Amino acid sequence: MRRGNFITRHWRGELPLWVSYWVIGFGGTFAARLAILAVENGLPRTPIGTEAVYFAEFVVTWVIALSVAVWQVVGTWRSATRNAAARRAAGRRPVWATLAKAVMVVSVVATAVQVLRAGVPQAIDVYEAVILGDPDLPVFDIRVMRQGREAEFNGGIRLGAAEALRETLDRNPNLEVLHLTSIGGRFVEAEKMYALVRARGLNTYVPWNCESACTLVLAAGRQRWVDPDATIGFHGPSFGAFDQLAAEEGTREWRRSLVDAGYEPAFVDRGIAIPAEEMWHPTHDELRAARVITDTADGSQFAVSGYGTEVDRDHVELVSEVYPAYFELEQRSPALFGAAVDRLVAAYDAGSTQREIDRLTRTAIGPALVAHAPDADDEVLVLYSALSTAELEAIRGVSSGLCYLAATGGDFDVSGTRYVGEDLRALEWQVIEQVIATASPRPAPSDAAVSTALARLDAALAERLGDERLALLSASEVPAERENEYCAAVIEIGRLISELPEDEAAIILRRLTLSRRDGTVDPALPVAVQRHFLVQ
Repeated sequence: MRRGNFITRHWRGELPLWVSYWVIGFGGTFAARLAILAVENGLPRTPIGTEAVYFAEFVVTWVIALSVAVWQVVGTWRSATRNAAARRAAGRRPVWATLAKAVMVVSVVATAVQVLRAGVPQAIDVYEAVILGDPDLPVFDIRVMRQGREAEFNGGIRLGAAEALRETLDRNPNLEVLHLTSIGGRFVEAEKMYALVRARGLNTYVPWNCESACTLVLAAGRQRWVDPDATIGFHGPSFGAFDQLAAEEGTREWRRSLVDAGYEPAFVDRGIAIPAEEMWHPTHDELRAARVITDTADGSQFAVSGYGTEVDRDHVELVSEVYPAYFELEQRSPALFGAAVDRLVAAYDAGSTQREIDRLTRTAIGPALVAHAPDADDEVLVLYSALSTAELEAIRGVSSGLCYLAATGGDFDVSGTRYVGEDLRALEWQVIEQVIATASPRPAPSDAAVSTALARLDAALAERLGDERLALLSASEVPAERENEYCAAVIEIGRLISELPEDEAAIILRRLTLSRRDGTVDPALPVAVQRHFLVQ
């Protein structure tokens, strides 16, 4: 008889049938499983996220499993054949050998089914992940903002996402906040990101949406913030090609991580019960009650994010969707639009907050307002004047000093200040939009019309303001104790202009805005009128 080691003797069927069937059958399976666990650290249930390692672990898992299965079946089949021949030679029926072969047939069929149900789908999953790069998931990028204090993860949680986050954290030791904008992705990558965020004690913030596996990363935040319009989406995890045991283990781990983060267990169970192909978006009140989020941002805490790392003029959604005035500006004055958007893009790149962007959005369109105001419709000019007066009144109600600063063109951001209510801010954007939209070349009014308007204005000024306040408006310096009186006089001029017939008021305002656009002084306008506050 040929000699060989234990492995080759089994392969040739030289071992007793009971050894091949029982010892090799169960012992070989157990040894193969230990080998897979040792080499792959638990795969296929917890695949590592880097592409090369993921591919290697898949190959190792199935090479070991199929090699051992073939070795077991072939050796046992040959041993059963030898056993059957020996028993027939002895005049006995080979019952045990026949049963062993039948079991081997069943084993081959079961293995084939397992390959079709798990191996092939896993191979497809590996191919899509490693070769195609997870084509069903958006590409992710990570942007560092605000001198390394904040970073945003934007895109699908693909293979390599956790490693990219780890590298970002290593390069930015002062990072405090991780922004999340993602539809989700691979659970194990999210699990690793969860561990990284918790280890660093980061806060998490959702500016737009965070769904599926992304919610696991959100849960890792020490404090979990959301934008007022952000959505958080939950459903049960999907483990694709992994077997039922692996899926159940993964679901338990998912639940455990969310509960450990402080989520209400009943809320977590409800989310997990949602089918993987559906999505549940709880209200912010529900999220807060379940301790999913800790607070809602007001636009002042975090940098604007969610648009990715490459933002340029093509990203007009930064402004044109929220502020239609920018859309009008883009159609009528591309150069002014481009200059304004360039300022906004620079602010985005610099990590400005939403409030800072909002203020800059208004400031950046100021040159366009100045340029187009002289050519706007009459009724729009009158509305523009009335709005300016209303804003100045609102500021005066808080501080006469700030009112004076605004009225004299000092360093005071009227539209961005908290002293101007939301209603006035909204109206201001509507007026700006109308100014730009209605601007077009207009014929000069007749001399008679101008004379009539100026005469009516002079009479109203004399009656309403009097010589003393007119002199105050003409003074080069105003004492601090008279700043409130000065501001009240400017407001009175605004009211007076609004009370004139629309066509006459428009003549005055058109000349006023034209002189401001050109940087000149209109000698026909009384000095007091030139003090009329027009927000720019």
